Order: sequence, then C-alpha cells, then structure tokens
Amino acid sequence: MADLDRVYCAGCLGRTGDWAFLVASGGSGGWALDPAVSRGAEVLIFDPRPDDPPAFFSCHRDGEVQLHFELGAGYHPAGAQPDLLRPALEAARFIPPRTPSTTCWASTRK
Repeated sequence: MADLDRVYCAGCLGRTGDWAFLVASGGSGGWALDPAVSRGAEVLIFDPRPDDPPAFFSCHRDGEVQLHFELGAGYHPAGAQPDLLRPALEAARFIPPRTPSTTCWASTRK
C-alpha cells in the first residue's frame, strides 16, 4: 500500500505478462518502501536519484530485502541474496567479474 499523503509525483502504471509496474516521474526523494509491501509478491525498485545520487536498485520478496545495491559507488550488494543478479550483471558487463582474492606468501631464504 502506498501512503497517498506522501505521494508527490505522477507515474505510469502498466502490466506485462505476470508483472505489474509503476514508472514514476518527477523529483527523487528516494523510496522509503516498507519490505512488508512485498508479502506474497516481488517488488523491484530502481531509483536513479538524479538530484541526490547515488542511484540504487532494490529487490524485495515476501517481506524481506533480497538484494540492495547502489550504482556508481562500486558493487557492494546487501540483503538475503546478495548474489541474486550477479551472473546477469556480469554478463551484461554492468559490473566486473568477481576475481578470487590473491593470497601473498612470504618466502624465507636461508
């Protein structure tokens, strides 16, 4: 449920297949969505925040944040499934591939 007293921008509602969507326009104050809104559903949020960067992406499912990350500040995902979209984001070259950490070994010579 949206708090209609706090809605300040217009948007476009639509549906494609099993997905319903809202594309909002206007200024960006950031989304303060209670994860409980996603109970029984999956809610994806992309907020470009042009007037208050960085942009962010968030995925909520069944009342829990599954994935959240900011764009343009490195890739540091959080949530119950931080690697949920990693393969797709790497394949699209949106983020660099994960590399194994390098271990340095000290060598002692006699």
